[in-house]
Formats: sequence, C-alpha cells, structure tokens
Amino acid sequence: VLCDLMMPRLGGPEFHAELTRVAPSLASTMVILTGGAFTDAAREFLAERENPCIEKPFDVRGLRRTIDTQLRRS
Repeated sequence: VLCDLMMPRLGGPEFHAELTRVAPSLASTMVILTGGAFTDAAREFLAERENPCIEKPFDVRGLRRTIDTQLRRS
C-alpha cells in the first residue's frame, strides 16, 4: 500500500488507522510518501511506526526496492 502522508480529506495517519482497523496485515506493509511538509504530528506518526517513508521526489529504483522489501515482509 502506497500512501501520501499529507492528503486533502484523509491524511496518511488517519488512513493508516483505518487500514489497521479493517485490514491490519496490510497496514504493516504500507509505504508512506511525503513531500517533506512535516508537522509535529506527522513526525510523531512516522517515529511511532516501522513503515518506511520515502521523500518526494523519489528515485524509482529506490521505490521499487522498498516495495519489494515490503512485499517480502507480507
């Protein structure tokens, strides 16, 4: 699951919470994307989870490696 940290209606932390509620096994494989607009709440969210975070703009090869790693974990 790829998810942007900052989205207009449902942000990454809220999406992660909902995914944890309905499909916990998927929440652990979530890869978080961010443009670097960090708030204290966003930093806290990232620090509390083991999900990888990739900053935009990102390298496609790096993204693929991260996705492959997450798929192996699932």
